[in-house]
Amino acid sequence: MIMRADRKDIFKSRFQEHYSRLCRIAYGYVSDQDDAEDIVQELFISVWNG
Repeated sequence: MIMRADRKDIFKSRFQEHYSRLCRIAYGYVSDQDDAEDIVQELFISVWNG
């Protein structure tokens, strides 16, 4: 079982690795930077809450 601190580090790494690219993809659909960032942040929140 992954310890909470390890899970947090893994999540942070994935967030940093993929956030910008996912924002660009979302922006392609919604054409608004704030909305695109909100979509990606909500995605990561959903993943975290699993």
